[in-house]
Amino acid sequence: SANTYDAVMAIESACYSPDKAAFLAEMFRVLKPGGRLSVLDAFRTKRSISESDEKLMTSWMSGWGATDIDTIEEFTHKAQDVGFAPTKFEDLQKHFNPSHYRCYRSARYLTPVLSLLTRVGLVSPVIYGYSRAARDAFLAVEKQLCVQGIFSATKPV
Repeated sequence: SANTYDAVMAIESACYSPDKAAFLAEMFRVLKPGGRLSVLDAFRTKRSISESDEKLMTSWMSGWGATDIDTIEEFTHKAQDVGFAPTKFEDLQKHFNPSHYRCYRSARYLTPVLSLLTRVGLVSPVIYGYSRAARDAFLAVEKQLCVQGIFSATKPV
């Protein structure tokens, strides 16, 4: 119901919404005036990238079941369009880097094996996708194509 919650948190979930504007509109609707939205997620650093970089991003996102992620600016504009103000983004990538690297170290060896096992039907494509995503997320961060952080916004009183 509308105007119900003091705060809403979305932790690594907004990326799965195919319509980020609709997601933000719903968050705005359920928050009380003065309520806060916090979104911990991955965001593109820029929209315009090379074809090979876009393939890397698509491989990563599709491996975890996401279709696309917004840039920080795109997400900010969509949040402002539905009425949120002020907004803020805090870059937390340095805190994610150690676990990304650990996942990458395993995935760079497992992904080719899992690809073969998937093709012969011994491993689910989902398992292969997760491994590929772990590898490619690290590579995308290394190329500064994306960043993880907290986007926060307030519903005006």
